This record gives sequence, structure tokens and C-alpha cells, in this order.
Amino acid sequence: MTDLVSENDISLIPYQYTLGHRYYYAVNYRYDYTLTSIPGTKKLYTNNSTSAINISNTSSTSNDSTFELALEISRSLRILTPGYYEVQEDRYTADGSSYRVVTAIASYTSWFYIAWGPPITIKFSVTDRLNPLDPQNLTHCEYQFTWTWILNGYVNRKCPGESDLTEVAYVSGSSLFGFYFWNPNETHVYANSTIPNLNPFGLYERNVYIESSAPFPPIIPALYTAYYEFLSNGRKSK
Repeated sequence: MTDLVSENDISLIPYQYTLGHRYYYAVNYRYDYTLTSIPGTKKLYTNNSTSAINISNTSSTSNDSTFELALEISRSLRILTPGYYEVQEDRYTADGSSYRVVTAIASYTSWFYIAWGPPITIKFSVTDRLNPLDPQNLTHCEYQFTWTWILNGYVNRKCPGESDLTEVAYVSGSSLFGFYFWNPNETHVYANSTIPNLNPFGLYERNVYIESSAPFPPIIPALYTAYYEFLSNGRKSK
């Protein structure tokens, strides 16, 4: 399938998945990423004619079977949207075919910043349709990453009808030792990623686990990882 995708859709990332580099190399300090199912994850199928998601039309995978969920594609040549990433999720049809749809985009909020890195704005592509896997309507909201001087970060959120961004999670850790997405009081972990596979011939795969009560959609930890590694790689080169 081509990486040039024009169709938009709701985000259907599950609450657990494996995240790894798509290639062995980075371009302009940025990796592309692949999200893969964890064994046992049910595969959703779309309607061939309407592209509607039927959550009752699923298939269970075997204990050792996995499938691609999504890609995080960087677009380093987008001058007007610096730091651009695009989430392309896989859609599977009952006849065995598949295609990709864009479900979220992210880029610098601004070039100006005073902490470790620039704030990052995340917007979901479709925010006016019912998402059967998102009962809290979290994909209707806009999100932003901000950073501390010690390389930790925050997930901020602004939902329809709200005028300001509000902190919903504090993030500690690193891509080497795993991330922890805490509630703002740092008394509860909403999501975490494991220590990655450090095989020199591997793709830095790590598992990501998100609680269903988390105040952000499941793709957020994957995007946070991408920007953390991008900003870290850029600083190491200076």
C-alpha cells in the first residue's frame, strides 16, 4: 500500500499494542513507526461498500498471530507544519483486502518555546461521528504535549466547549526505560510502555498498555514516543 493516503476516518487503536520503528534508520532525526497488535487482539472489519466499522464483525487471532494496526508517518518536508506526523490506521475488509485511512495529525504548536522542546498539537481527523470504541468521545478533543526541563512531559487536552487546554497526564520515563503516563497528582498510572527490545538487528519494539479509563485516546502514547525520540535525537546531534 502507498504511504499517500487521502481518506479520513475515526481512530480505532486498541488499548494495548506493540510499537516499533518501521525502518532501521531515521530521516532528519525522525523515525517512522509501526503499531502491531498483541497476540489475541481481535481484528475489526469494515463494510466493503460503506466503510462503516462493525464492532460485532471481528475475528480472534491465534495466540501467536499479529497484524498491523497503524503507521506513524513523518513528513519532514512540510514547512508550514514543522514536526509533522500523520497516523495512518489499517482497515480490513471481509474479502481479505485492506487499505489505510488518516485518523490523526500532529505538528509543532509553535516554533517558540522555553523548555526542553516545542509544544506539540495533536488533532484527530474525524471529530463529528460516533466512535464505537470511544465511549468518552476522547477523539473529539484536541491534545497538546508540553515538556519540562528534565525531559518529562505533559498531556494537555481541550474538548468541545472548552476554551483552554487542561493538563490530564504527567509523563515520566524515557524511550530506553519505558514511559509512565500518570494522573496530574502522580498517584495513578493510566498507561505505560515497556523497555524496548534492544536487539541490534531489531526495530526497538516495546509494548504499550493503556487503561480504558485513561483521559486520552490509545494513540497518544505512540505519538508521545515519536516526538520524544525526535527531540532527543536532535539534541544529541548538537
